[in-house]
Amino acid sequence: MTYKLDLRDKRIIYELDTNSRKSLSDISKKLGMSKQVVAYRVQRLLDNNIIQKFLMVIDVAKLGYTPYKILLRLRNVNREKESEIVEFLRNHPFVEWLSSTDGNFDMNFNILAESALHLYNQLKDLEARFGDYIAEMDTNVMVLASFYPRDYMIQEKRQQRVFKAENPVTFGSKPETFLLDETDKSILSILASDARTTTTEISEKLKISRNTVKSRIKQMEKSNVIQGYTIVLNNEKLEQMHYKILITLHHLSKERAESLDWFIARHPNIWFSNKSIGNFDIEANIEVKNAAQFREIILEFKEKFSDIITNYNVLQMYRINKFHFYPMAKIEHRNNDQPFNY
Repeated sequence: MTYKLDLRDKRIIYELDTNSRKSLSDISKKLGMSKQVVAYRVQRLLDNNIIQKFLMVIDVAKLGYTPYKILLRLRNVNREKESEIVEFLRNHPFVEWLSSTDGNFDMNFNILAESALHLYNQLKDLEARFGDYIAEMDTNVMVLASFYPRDYMIQEKRQQRVFKAENPVTFGSKPETFLLDETDKSILSILASDARTTTTEISEKLKISRNTVKSRIKQMEKSNVIQGYTIVLNNEKLEQMHYKILITLHHLSKERAESLDWFIARHPNIWFSNKSIGNFDIEANIEVKNAAQFREIILEFKEKFSDIITNYNVLQMYRINKFHFYPMAKIEHRNNDQPFNY
């Protein structure tokens, strides 16, 4: 069953998209609605599964990890076997993102590794379990990723305004390790499951003071461990289409690279992008109302950048199975009894 958003819903979604920890009071003041109306509408969006998750974005490099993008093309699989592979990856302690797709690949996921050997062992384990069903596995190093506000929700043209301070949210910095203690890990684990968990709720769960919770979160934000807070939308419920375009480039001058970055960062329908090392140089996630709108974006993209595009690959994302920036909490912090929410 689909869900029709009105303008108030869209404006609320936009505010939560830019910062999903934003208080109801701040949203109500910004939008000129009562706090009660905002609270009712947010709850309705949750009850109807429009907002699937309030997401905390972590720069995993600060925790000593490198993210890798893995693309899988499957063979000889039925629905039961595919579900088995999805469930294995969904419960994997180092997989932070997992989606099912249509196109040249059937799944794509982000996996974290502390070293090349760590990555090698994880992928060999996957092959040992499901090698008979994997036709192709493509591995790319994620270098720098960014989240952008969903300006299409409020019909804004991003290039006509200056980004707010919290946007874009990025991860993939230099691996300058930030040492977490058990309290930090507990807080991250809770926020990774639900970014809107209040400081009061966290303090009660962990039996520490609210001031301690607030100061720890502030320190992790200041150190850029916590990069920001956004949302995961249910595009199927909204009758939207979600695509990922994977782009291979060549002869990329500094000027053309800046032009491409500008195009991606300012396009109102692109909510995520990543630079990588591997078979693909750039990936971008695009949400559109239909295939015709996506085609227009692709045509515009090709018109502007055909001179530097070697190849591109389009995947239609039909299900996000997991989105969790601190999956390793399962093994890093075994005593944490907070439920895992993907």
